[in-house]
Amino acid sequence: MNQSPSRTLSPTPSYAGLSLRLFAGVIDLLVLAVPLAVFISFLSVGMKISTAFLELRPGEPPSQILKAFGHTFIYISLAFFLLMSWLYFAILESSRWRATVGKRAVSLYVTDLQGKRVTFARATARFFFGRLFMHIPVLGIYYFMIDCFSIPFTQRKQAIHDAVSGLAPHAPADLMLRHAVCADPARVTTSALAHLDCLVADLRRETHLIKIIRTSHCARFVDRLNLCREPLWRIVRDPAASGIIKANALRDLCLDDFSAGQWEDAERLADEGIKLTGGQDPRPLISHFRYVLALLAAVRVDEDVNRALCNELTSWAAPRRALGIQRCSLHARALAAIGRGHYEDAFRLAAAVSPPGEFASHISDALFICLDLVEAAVRTNRRKEAHAHVAAMRQERIAALSPRLALLVAGSAALVAPDHVAGEHFEKALALRGTDRWPFDRARVQLAYGEHLRRNGAASGSRAHLSEALGVFQRLGARPWANRAGNELRATGQLRVNHHSPQAGALTPQEQTIAALAASGMSNKQIAERLYLSHRTVENHLHRVFPKLGITSRAGLRDALTPDRTNSTSPHVPSPKSSCRTDQ
Repeated sequence: MNQSPSRTLSPTPSYAGLSLRLFAGVIDLLVLAVPLAVFISFLSVGMKISTAFLELRPGEPPSQILKAFGHTFIYISLAFFLLMSWLYFAILESSRWRATVGKRAVSLYVTDLQGKRVTFARATARFFFGRLFMHIPVLGIYYFMIDCFSIPFTQRKQAIHDAVSGLAPHAPADLMLRHAVCADPARVTTSALAHLDCLVADLRRETHLIKIIRTSHCARFVDRLNLCREPLWRIVRDPAASGIIKANALRDLCLDDFSAGQWEDAERLADEGIKLTGGQDPRPLISHFRYVLALLAAVRVDEDVNRALCNELTSWAAPRRALGIQRCSLHARALAAIGRGHYEDAFRLAAAVSPPGEFASHISDALFICLDLVEAAVRTNRRKEAHAHVAAMRQERIAALSPRLALLVAGSAALVAPDHVAGEHFEKALALRGTDRWPFDRARVQLAYGEHLRRNGAASGSRAHLSEALGVFQRLGARPWANRAGNELRATGQLRVNHHSPQAGALTPQEQTIAALAASGMSNKQIAERLYLSHRTVENHLHRVFPKLGITSRAGLRDALTPDRTNSTSPHVPSPKSSCRTDQ
């Protein structure tokens, strides 16, 4: 049995608890009430007792009702209700739906213990060992209570009638995965991550748009959105997809572009998403686009824009108690405060999202602000709070979730470590593979390492890290961080600091991949489709590549891409992942 869908998930389906099953039961009762009311109306007319309905008064005792309608009417009505209920539950639970209307509404379905569809006979046994007994006067109430309260204490959350008939209600795996990953990503299990990786790998063949959106939403919190780009772009380009579905896909693409340093694309997609979802209508989905715009304003030091966007988010979210949107606003404000050097404000705002020393359950935004909190705590001499938060990151094993989070954990540990061991932590952070995909986060760690080396008398050793960080910040347009890196470089004695472009010839991994594909003869459109990027992103990359390689057009790419001119002789071009199927 999976005891908590927000903490544990295996590739097998999860078992539904009491609350979902009660809600489904209420819906089923309402569905059954309609034909029962119609039948009783016709029966009362046929038995010529229809006027008895008009004489009923609220609160009349059962004896008066029985006297008014007679035993025959009551028994016929009860028999009809039992027959109708039996056929309703047995037929639907053994059908291709594997669920009644109520269960289907809350995404539950009934299977045997191996997850297979049940037969009509087993569904009938489930009904007669459960709902039939509930119709017995007085005794039925006690049976219902015992049946319900047995659910939390059985191995597979089975009620008595489930256990007797050997059945168990399951929630769909992709829906339970959303609970496991999105609700509490800091404590997501290894099995849940493995299951998510399998679902992401299978998205290339997935045609159900809602499942694609659900999976990509889960992937965001554990840094796997880049693996969902192809199916998300497929949704955006699908003329049959509804506007709200396209907007969800644009949201995830937009968030991924910001994380990957494709800030121009992130801004364009955010603007497109706002237009698609209704302009100024402040619905939650639009709030996510404004959140990305607020983050962009924070890293570019557009203080007025950042403040205005955050105020919009807060003014909409606060009266509605939309806590997730409020935390987005706090995150964007904290990042802007760090960029301006207002570390006291940054600590206050970051601590409002995630208190130092803990990763509270159902606060998924805590993973996006952990480095901000530690850096602000260190720079305001709150060493105790900074140490506590690093300890919490290690306790929850945040580093195991993704290379980015491993980078942030190691970088945070370096910030709080004594000077004689801090260098080891910084080296460990920057040696992690796969962190180039998050250039802003990596450059922040490099900047902190360069600052540490300069403070400890290793000015010459700090220049390489500061120069590389400066180049990334300038390329991204992160002006406050670029200014910090430039000031640190001058403090090391380097009088000339390049304020315009990174070191010529130093291609980033993505620039190298795009250049290699362009040199092979592929057009910008073909490269965009191959790498799941926009046409404009490919064009911008090539415009940066040409001056780095000392060429003026793509005709010179083949000769320019030699081992001594680039970072690597074998650029990595993404290839389709192997499928990982799970039996649901």
